[in-house]
Amino acid sequence: MGMCGLSSAGSVGSLTSIRRPRPFNRGAWLASLLCIGFAVGCAQQHDNRYVYVRGTIARPLIKAKEPGTYELFPDGSLSPKFSIELAAGDPYGFRKREDDAIVAVAKDKEIELGDRYAPSYYWLKKK
Repeated sequence: MGMCGLSSAGSVGSLTSIRRPRPFNRGAWLASLLCIGFAVGCAQQHDNRYVYVRGTIARPLIKAKEPGTYELFPDGSLSPKFSIELAAGDPYGFRKREDDAIVAVAKDKEIELGDRYAPSYYWLKKK
């Protein structure tokens, strides 16, 4: 009998296919976890976007918390589609019209979303 109770009739290939587990390296695991945590933390947006995603139900309008310039952006765009000055308490957001179209709203203005290729739109207060 050979090693570990295997007979000498066993193939050599079966002995070479046995792998030993790698030792657990806490330092590498902790470093990987920290890198993932930092990457996720940096990717989070810390602004107050009011978002509408196509195909979903528009949430009720909200009121501006503070006066300023509010801009409407299509997803992925760096330039706003629409910009307006709002006072504290002015309503803005997205709503469904009687013809079932979703439009952006700011005060008494309605803005057609139009670009059917944009998956979402969002309002953002300019800093």
